[in-house]
Amino acid sequence: MMRFLLLFLTVFLLSAAENALKIRIPNEEFGPVPNIEAEKNIRSEDRLQPLPKGKERTLSTAYPDQRKDYRWTPGWSLTGTGHLRIADAASAADGSLIAFLETIGRTDGPQGGRIVLLDVPRKRICGYFEIGRKLTALRLGSSLDYAVAQAEEQESLKQPAGLVVLNLAEGRETGFLAGENPFAFVLAGRTLFSAGADGVIRMRNLKSGAGRTLRSGPRPFLCVTPDGKTLIAVAEDAIYRFDAGSGEVLRKEPLPEALHLRSMVCLKPDGSAFAFASEPDSRGRCRVFFRVEGKQKEVASDSTGTMVWQERDSLFFLMRLIKGRICRIDPETLAQISACEPKTVRPGTLGTVRYLFPGFEPGELIAMDTLGAVYSLKSVGKRWRKAMIVEAGTR
Repeated sequence: MMRFLLLFLTVFLLSAAENALKIRIPNEEFGPVPNIEAEKNIRSEDRLQPLPKGKERTLSTAYPDQRKDYRWTPGWSLTGTGHLRIADAASAADGSLIAFLETIGRTDGPQGGRIVLLDVPRKRICGYFEIGRKLTALRLGSSLDYAVAQAEEQESLKQPAGLVVLNLAEGRETGFLAGENPFAFVLAGRTLFSAGADGVIRMRNLKSGAGRTLRSGPRPFLCVTPDGKTLIAVAEDAIYRFDAGSGEVLRKEPLPEALHLRSMVCLKPDGSAFAFASEPDSRGRCRVFFRVEGKQKEVASDSTGTMVWQERDSLFFLMRLIKGRICRIDPETLAQISACEPKTVRPGTLGTVRYLFPGFEPGELIAMDTLGAVYSLKSVGKRWRKAMIVEAGTR
């Protein structure tokens, strides 16, 4: 009995000594890890029947088929007067894939980004994925391997501001360029061009990491020509053209007046003709110009700055400020051929067009309105047809 008591006492003392020697770190020193709460506005269903095959040699065809049909209702924030939680939208170089950048998470807490992909030829949502960063702008290139998004700083998650490199096929972040907060950026294949407001342009190969510094005028707006060979930087003082492969300066064209650009579209694959729009004035009006072989002409002064060039049938579309009217314009004579107000084209919608991209059929446009509806608009002669892709409903 005595030996049992001595053994019990020895074990108790050794256990107490071991606990006393342990180093305890309070949990308060680390703090809780914030969670990004995503809204459940996407659901998938088993496909009932095979979808028609899209055009060959396009990004939408190359995108991995998940054997699902996705039903998406774009997120809506009810704070204040309410707003659509779509931060940006971008189209691939061949126009077959459109990516919508949706903000997820709480308005007053940590936020993330959701990339929703639209297969343009087949008119369906073909996939989505989430990134654990607060993304504000998105650019697509000519491949599924590289897309670039701009991320804001989030102190609660200890995330710095920078540029996020994305792989669309795998649906994940593959790189992060910390400290990058460019005035403008654009993607040409695997080459990223990012510009500061002072006109310093950084050229970086996303695969090898090699790069160099280019220079243009102040506040440059960047655009890559459809053939991917030329970078156009429209600054306040002039238009600069660079070789997209080597970064060498091709030529500089002075502007007759200083303009701050909001958007630009190329009317020819080599960029010898393009249209651009200025930033809106105090009344929300944007000036639109055509520039062909160095010659410049003003087309309109009551535009929203939203323009589309439909290269499949050489059509130019411009959205007017009054009633959100989309006008089809002859690029040769600059005369209006036809126009429509998307709200009045059946099936009727209540929102105003927010994003506009070229479709995959002749005379077709893809639009997203301010209530989250995505639909196809097709101009056939003087008539316009609408086909819904994403039903937003009334809010």
